[in-house]
Amino acid sequence: MIGLCHANEKFTFGLMFAAVPTGAATMKMQKFGFNIKTRDGMNVDNLAIHGLDQADAERKLRQMYHHCTVVDCKLLDGLARGEGTDLEGAIALIVGDGSAQ
Repeated sequence: MIGLCHANEKFTFGLMFAAVPTGAATMKMQKFGFNIKTRDGMNVDNLAIHGLDQADAERKLRQMYHHCTVVDCKLLDGLARGEGTDLEGAIALIVGDGSAQ
């Protein structure tokens, strides 16, 4: 698929050898929450979809739910991967440091 690449763009190879623009590897994924109405009229709430931006998340949404209507979309503020409870804090909580008796 090298013939599809433009001569003035730089590409790197990502997972499964897919050509990805170089700048896309440094962008942070965000989580978006959607409330939608399907083409059959059913309401689906709290769909969480990751995307580089809202347009990317909505594109992924429409791949799963064809002809849906987006009722609401919001950026979900959650802990980023790796920012959860740290191991030392959990061990200190379990073992206890002796000061809280």
